[in-house]
Amino acid sequence: MIEKRLKYFRSEFFVWIIFVLLYLKPVMGWSQLTLQPSGSSSEVFTSFQTAYQAGDQLMHQNGWKGAIQAYQQAVSLTTNHYLKSVAENSEGWAWITLHNYSRAKRSLKRAIHYDSSNKVALSNLGVVYYRMYEFGLEGIRSLKQAIKYFKKCNAIDANYHPELLIRAQEDLDDVDSWAQATPIPSRELRKSLSYQDSIALGDQAQSQGQLPLALKAFQLAAREAHSMRSKASAINRQGKAWLDYHFPSKALSYFKQAVKLEPNQRIYLNNLGFTYWEIYDSGLGNISDLIHAVNLFYRVNALGDSYRIENFKMALAELQRVDPKDAQKYEVLLGQNGNPNAMPSTGSLNTNSTLNSDLSN
Repeated sequence: MIEKRLKYFRSEFFVWIIFVLLYLKPVMGWSQLTLQPSGSSSEVFTSFQTAYQAGDQLMHQNGWKGAIQAYQQAVSLTTNHYLKSVAENSEGWAWITLHNYSRAKRSLKRAIHYDSSNKVALSNLGVVYYRMYEFGLEGIRSLKQAIKYFKKCNAIDANYHPELLIRAQEDLDDVDSWAQATPIPSRELRKSLSYQDSIALGDQAQSQGQLPLALKAFQLAAREAHSMRSKASAINRQGKAWLDYHFPSKALSYFKQAVKLEPNQRIYLNNLGFTYWEIYDSGLGNISDLIHAVNLFYRVNALGDSYRIENFKMALAELQRVDPKDAQKYEVLLGQNGNPNAMPSTGSLNTNSTLNSDLSN
C-alpha cells in the first residue's frame, strides 16, 4: 500500500501566560458567540485572547471561514511575536482543513517569520510542501522544501515527529536513484513482446522512474492479455504508475476500467477509492469525490475480512466532519470489530459510484 499520509499538527502543549493549552479543544466557559458552522463570524474582538478562543470554538463547530477571520483578528490584536506566530499557525491549520494548501503555506510562513523556533509551524509547513508534491500540485522543489522545514523542526526537537522527515527523505532518495539508473532503451519495447515480458519491462521501467516507457509497456500488455484477469492487472498497473508519479486525476480512468473488468477485486476497488481520496484531499475535488472514496472503501471491506480498514475509517472520519448526515448511513454498518457488515441495499448507499491503497500490481 502506498501510504504517504503525513500528519499536520494544530499545536504543541504550550504553557501560555495568557490562557491554557493550545493543543486541547475549547473548554466550557469561553465567551458565548453566535456561531455559523461554515460561514463567517461578524464578531469584532477587542483582545487577542477572545479572538483566538473564538477561532478555536468556531473550528470546533466546523466554522472554518469564521475561525480564519478570528485568527486574523487575533494577529492584529497583539504585538507579541510569539502569539502572532501561534495564531498564524492556527490559521494555517484551518486552511489545511479546507484543503487549501496555497493559503496554508502563506499563513505558516508568516508564523515562522514571527517565531522561527515554532516547531509546530515548521512541521506543518513541511507537511504542506510535501502534500503539494504528493498531489502533483508542485514538483520536486516542493519535496526539497518539505525536507528543509522538517530538518529545521527536528533541529529544535529531534523527537517531534521524526517520521515525517524519514518519509520525505525516502521519496527524495527514490528520485535520486531514478536519475542515477541506466535508462532502458526504448527499443526494448517491441510489438512482438509477450504479455509477461511487457509486464516485466513496465515494472522495471517504473522502478527506474521511466513513466512514459512503463505506460507504453503496460498498454501493450493490456492488448496482449488473453483473459479479463490479466487485462485488468495490466490496466491497474497503468493507474498505479500515474498515481506513483503524482497524477491522481489521470490514474482514475484506469482504476475504473480495472474495476469494471473485475468488480470484486479488492485491490482495484481499494486503488480506485484511494485515488478519489487523493483528488479530494488535494483540494482539486469536492465532497462527491470523498463520498466515492468512502463508498469504495466500504465495498472493499464488505467483500470479506478486513482489508485496509484504516482507509475506510480515515475517509469516514472526514465525511463525519464535513457531512455528518451522509456519514450516518455508513456508521451504523460498522460491526463490533470496526468492520462493515453485509452490503446494504442499493437504496441506502450511493452504489452508482465507480468504485486505497494497496496499489498493488
